[in-house]
Amino acid sequence: MSLKDKTSFYKVCFDSMQVGILVFNKDKEILLTNNSISDIFGFSAEMLLGSDPSKLVESTTIFDDFIENFSEEKFKTSIDLTGIKNNGDVFPIQLSFGKIEYENKPLYKA
Repeated sequence: MSLKDKTSFYKVCFDSMQVGILVFNKDKEILLTNNSISDIFGFSAEMLLGSDPSKLVESTTIFDDFIENFSEEKFKTSIDLTGIKNNGDVFPIQLSFGKIEYENKPLYKA
């Protein structure tokens, strides 16, 4: 399988996940989302890319806390929060975090 084919394959797999996934950097800029994030929250990918992931939850500090106080133990479990849809509706969500390295830079996923 060529690299181009592998990239397309991984994108299809990423977008087919029923769980919403977003990737953001230390500056809290969303870099990547899957289709489920759009379906769940009502934002298009274009509306989310480059924005602060905090716009999706009622907690204004959860993403800062995760980046500044990263601990594998602390974030191995899901956190119950309130999500905010594009239309302003609120709903319960479970959020879990992870940290990844890409091109020698830390990235975070939720």
